[in-house]
Amino acid sequence: MSMDTASLLDRLYQLRTRARTPEEQEALDVAADGLSFILSLGKLHAFEDYRERLGSNAAPVPLCSFDTREAAEAWLTAHPEPPHGAAVAVGGTLYTVAYVRQSGHRALLRLPMHGELDGDGSPES
Repeated sequence: MSMDTASLLDRLYQLRTRARTPEEQEALDVAADGLSFILSLGKLHAFEDYRERLGSNAAPVPLCSFDTREAAEAWLTAHPEPPHGAAVAVGGTLYTVAYVRQSGHRALLRLPMHGELDGDGSPES
C-alpha cells in the first residue's frame, strides 16, 4: 500500500468527520472496519498483493487446487462456509466460488481465460 495501515485508518476516520450524509459515514465506517478485520486476521500482505493484482490483467491466485472437478465439489460441499468469490484451480482451469449464505447455495463457476474475452471484457460471441 502507498500509505501505512495506521495512516490509512486515520485518514478514513478524518474523512468520516467530514461526511455529508449518514450513508457516507457508514461507507467510511465499513471501509475502516474491513481494513481492521484484514489486519486482525494477519492478512495485510495478502490484501496488498490482491490490490496490486487488481490493476493488472493477471489471473487471480487460486486459494487451493484440485486435480478433478469431483475433488473440488467435495471440498465445496464439506466446507462450512465457502469463501464467496475466491478462485480455485481444477485441473489447471480457474473457477470462482459462489456461495449464498442465506440459501446455502454453492457452485463453482469457470472463469473465462484471457483469450476468451474481447477487448471490452465481455465474452466473445
